Amino acid sequence: MAEVWSDEKWFGSRAQFRPDAFPAVLRVHDVRGSDAGLYRCRVDFTEAQTRNTLINLTVI
Repeated sequence: MAEVWSDEKWFGSRAQFRPDAFPAVLRVHDVRGSDAGLYRCRVDFTEAQTRNTLINLTVI
């Protein structure tokens, strides 16, 4: 079973992570200009190396 953690100070209740979706999805509602920036997604596996992915969110 997946354990999900998110820092509430960034999106508060505006974000919802769906690890059961394929591929997994992070949905952010009511996106603001101040949300723009570089984000890191970290996934820890029990029998493999941790995977980090950087995502640049551009708000137009």
